[in-house]
Amino acid sequence: MGNVEFRSAHAAVKIHQHPEPAPVNVQPLAENLQSQLVDRSNQVVGESNMQIQLDRKIEAVRLEVLDKRNNCSVTIGQLFDKALEKAQLDAEVKCSTEAAKAEYIRRHANIVWVVGPHGVGKTTLSKMMVNIILKHELLPDTEYIFFIKVKDIDFNKEMTLLEFLTTNSRVKVNYTEEESKALITFLHNNPNVVILFDGLDEASTNEFAMISRVCKFDGKSKPVDIMKNLFNLTLLPKAKIVVTSTPGPMYKLHPDYRPSIFEVLGLLEEAKNNLGTQLCGEKYPAIKKILDQQPNLAHLCYLPINFIFIVFCLLSNEGSDIKTMTQVLIFP
Repeated sequence: MGNVEFRSAHAAVKIHQHPEPAPVNVQPLAENLQSQLVDRSNQVVGESNMQIQLDRKIEAVRLEVLDKRNNCSVTIGQLFDKALEKAQLDAEVKCSTEAAKAEYIRRHANIVWVVGPHGVGKTTLSKMMVNIILKHELLPDTEYIFFIKVKDIDFNKEMTLLEFLTTNSRVKVNYTEEESKALITFLHNNPNVVILFDGLDEASTNEFAMISRVCKFDGKSKPVDIMKNLFNLTLLPKAKIVVTSTPGPMYKLHPDYRPSIFEVLGLLEEAKNNLGTQLCGEKYPAIKKILDQQPNLAHLCYLPINFIFIVFCLLSNEGSDIKTMTQVLIFP
């Protein structure tokens, strides 16, 4: 009877079946991904976002960051600690059982939002964060860093979560469907994943204000839905997530997506002097003296981009006569 054999009325039925596929060994896949992400993260750290071509390497200076809840200054290394503190305090008010508190803290302590105007240094802050993670000075157990520029995301193309993360982090993987599912399952259960979304305000879609659709971690979805499911930790519930944006787009989102908000205030005096010295060398004291005599320009220098342009204009012989930002922007 072909593949079916009857030995007696009480005998078991034997039916020929294809063998189960061998389980996927996820370790080499994960190691390959980790290696590529480390290489890409080092590239991100090394890429300059200076608007002016420099003939020397510029070391990052401190950006002043404000904890919006407590109205106090924080360092980059404190962001997730402050997010945890906020989640714990809010859980006491919003939750009535220990299980609910634990779930609330899990969903709200692992995501931070960083806001600020254009040019204040949000991208620089993101890169500084990547750098200190690579050095194991922040989130030292991190194994996978996905750095994603939101402006580069194709919001019209549906994709799986793994495709979304790898494509937009500029790493290349070529796995079978079974390997991809095994790898994304591995990441889903991994607490050592960090995702940085730089520039939510540069997204080519206005759908972030809409209610999100639930995504399956191994199915295809629109990128905007994948991002919102990452923001509320429905996908990759153990990951740490950082999102930067100008204030407007961020405050339009549902509060569940933005529990801990920090504001980049830009450069304080010590940071300006540090950056100015790097840009101008021994000429900086003279440049600073000119700048101190131009209050219309000086009060704009908390923005790194403004400070850099102004200093370079003043550094030229003709630049000493510049008194307004308009003159700076049209300076040849």
